[in-house]
Parts: sequence; C-alpha cells; structure tokens
Amino acid sequence: EIASCLVGSEMCIRDRDWKMIRNILVVFLLLFVGFSCDLKNRKTKNLRDIYGQNLILPGHATWKIEGRDTVINIENLAPKLVVYYSSGTCAPCSLKGLHHWGKIIDSVELVGPSLEIVFIIKANRYDSLFFHSLNSEHFIFPVLCDKEGEFEENNLLPINKEYNAFLLDSNNEVVYVGSPLLGRKMRSLFTVSYTHLRAHETRGNL
Repeated sequence: EIASCLVGSEMCIRDRDWKMIRNILVVFLLLFVGFSCDLKNRKTKNLRDIYGQNLILPGHATWKIEGRDTVINIENLAPKLVVYYSSGTCAPCSLKGLHHWGKIIDSVELVGPSLEIVFIIKANRYDSLFFHSLNSEHFIFPVLCDKEGEFEENNLLPINKEYNAFLLDSNNEVVYVGSPLLGRKMRSLFTVSYTHLRAHETRGNL
C-alpha cells in the first residue's frame, strides 16, 4: 500500500513537471513567433524612429510602366523620394489621387532636377485589379513592383500608411517622412526639407 502511494505520488510529480515544461515551451514558442513577426513587419507610431534610417530598396522587384515591364537604373548616390503603396488594402482607395503626384514632381523639378523619384508598390505583378486602378488614375510614371514584400521586411515603416513617403539623402538615409499629398502644410514642409537637403548635398560636393 505504501509502495502504491509512492508510485502515485511520483506519477503526480512527473505529470506536474511535464505540464510545467509544456507551458514553458508554449511561452517560448509564442515569444519566438511574435519576435519573428516584429522583424518582418516592423511598424511604428513615432515618425522620429524612422529619421536617420538607411532605407533598403527591394533587390528582386520588377519595374513596370503603364502595365508593361521596363528597365530603370536608379542613381545610388543621389537624393531620392521613395513613395510606397501596398495592394493589401482596397486598391481604388489606396491609389485614389495618385495622379496628383505629377504636380508634385513638376514642383520638385523646379527646385532641383537631381531628385530620383521611386514609386514602390507591394503587389504581385499579375495583380490585375491593382494595375487597373493605376491605369484609371492615369499614372504615367514607372513603378517598382515588390511582389516579395522586401521593402516592408527590411525597413521600419509608419503604422499610418499615409506617411509612406520618404525623402532620402545620397546615402539613402531618411531626412523627411510624410507625403506632400496630405495637404498644403505637408507639401511646404517637404519642399523646405528638399531645398535644405539639396543645399547640403551641393556644399558637400564642393
């Protein structure tokens, strides 16, 4: 009888130990999955976290213009305006007003023609709805189709997608965050930031 009690106690202890080990493993697994997701989809509410970041452009993306494949060579050592759109949301909604970028680009060229404009779109190259929305907006500029989602995986981005526009210096470091399409104030801030950047880059090249 004593022996059976001892065996029962030992089994209870083993069962309790196993439950404890199992719970620890579950916690570690959840932490690992959460950490992996954070690495792949890093987002921030604080735009200041993005300033100074070295923005990495997609290395396996495809250039398209008006639905056709094309080849564009980006000048690495030049200031850039990188504009990012994702097809994960409603395509017509996210691309509404895209044609206004033509006016922004014209005004930028008046300030200085040395700015590279890079439109990156997270969309499968065969995402017909998304590219139909592009065509309906009469968007005539080349876009970089990031079908593998490299841009989101490699960079810290704002939670608010309206701020997915980044002014970069010649080292690809972010010096301004925010779309000039958000209003007159944002457009003015962008123009001032680019003017200062161009003046700084020009002095640095003397």
